[in-house]
Amino acid sequence: MDDGNVEAFDGISLIEWTPDDKIALLKEFGCNENRYDPYKDGTIPHFRDENAKWF
Repeated sequence: MDDGNVEAFDGISLIEWTPDDKIALLKEFGCNENRYDPYKDGTIPHFRDENAKWF
C-alpha cells in the first residue's frame, strides 16, 4: 500500500446475529483474484512456482 503495490481479493463475511442484534459468530473467507485451476489439464495437478499471497 505505502510502496505503491496494489493487491485485491474476493471475500465474504459470514455473520450470525443474536436475537438482541449482537454478533454471535463472525467468519471471514478470502480468495486471491489471481487464481487458477491446477487440475484443468487432467487429474495430476500442476501448481505455479510462486508463494501464496496473504491478504
